[in-house]
Amino acid sequence: MLSRETKVQAGAAAVGLVVLGVGATRLDLSVWWTQPLLVGLFEAIVFGGGHLYFVLRGGGGSVSLTARRRFLWLILAFLTLVPLVVLAGERTLGPFGVRRVLMWALGGITGVYLFLEGIAGYRATMAED
Repeated sequence: MLSRETKVQAGAAAVGLVVLGVGATRLDLSVWWTQPLLVGLFEAIVFGGGHLYFVLRGGGGSVSLTARRRFLWLILAFLTLVPLVVLAGERTLGPFGVRRVLMWALGGITGVYLFLEGIAGYRATMAED
């Protein structure tokens, strides 16, 4: 028998595939931004859908709500900043290229996420003893 978490993840994957299929039939795929948009939405739904479901339910599954929220914030940051990186082009912000600043922001956000997950994982292993 499948666990509830596996069923929710399968449901998120199914929703992602529907979004991908509907988007591919309704959008003009020759426009440069439509394919990356659809892939980004698909991946966000697949990777974040289960976490979002359990956060909205208020719990459940084997992952803590705090970890689920952190992951959803990471996905939101990527969904916001990656399109801005693409659209930034060669624009500058003072002496810095906007694309470079946004990439550093993405790297910093990812680093903070990994650091917080590492601390949470360490604390969880220490609490079990």
